[in-house]
Amino acid sequence: MSSAVSARPGRATIRKRVPPLWETALGTVVSNLSAEHTDDFVKAVLADGQLRARFTDERLRRATHIPALGDSDLVEIVLLPVTTEDHPCEGDGQYADHVLKYCTVGRLPHWLKGALKTQFKDRVRGTAKSGSGADGNMSQDGRLEFELYEDEFETFEPLIDAYITLLQKTIEDESIPNSDEFFPDEVDVSDAAPGVMPETVLWDAWDLSVNDSEDSIREELTERFAELFSLAWGRDDILTSEIRALNAATKEAGDATVSTVWVRKPRVRLVLHPEAGC
Repeated sequence: MSSAVSARPGRATIRKRVPPLWETALGTVVSNLSAEHTDDFVKAVLADGQLRARFTDERLRRATHIPALGDSDLVEIVLLPVTTEDHPCEGDGQYADHVLKYCTVGRLPHWLKGALKTQFKDRVRGTAKSGSGADGNMSQDGRLEFELYEDEFETFEPLIDAYITLLQKTIEDESIPNSDEFFPDEVDVSDAAPGVMPETVLWDAWDLSVNDSEDSIREELTERFAELFSLAWGRDDILTSEIRALNAATKEAGDATVSTVWVRKPRVRLVLHPEAGC
């Protein structure tokens, strides 16, 4: 009788892989070394150039993006173009310099963070189809790029629409009452929802629902998006407190540590075009 395990009629033979003895022994040794002599083990492995290159390749190859922005993700803000004393406006109407700023998503104002997160998820679910620059398009370097123009308020609308969508979802998720329950009086959100803090998505969602205030919210957001362009000037006397805080946050984002070697490149780029002309 054959020593091989015979398969039942009509079923494929299942052959289990038996690991070689060296593989079994190595697994035990590596586990013990990594637990008890971690530093020495790491130094020994990294001393071998081939192993070091292979580990780096494996870590980079397995890095994946989820179709959502996290608070720790970076946003690149391009202030383009910008006039300076060293680079005055040229005769063709173009400026000779630009400024790059970087900020974590979590440090953005709540309305900009909410708008970007909502629009990002919608645009990269699959691949971002070509649209207007304001909708957000995938750039050649892999960033989702939004182009905003200081003298074209309509370029703010896709992100404002995204923020309104977020507020409507919040209203549904939080079961916020609508204006019919308070008609005809305008409602103070702090009275209707004690404990809800101003300058938050939840506050804006309450305001939208109980006061039916979409028009006023859109108007305020248009003003806030327009204020982003003051980041280029950097003069505290003309910055609102919100933009001043954002300006400070962009400076902090430039600090580098050993751990930042593995930080992903910015996943979003905001390109801010100032009003045309010198």
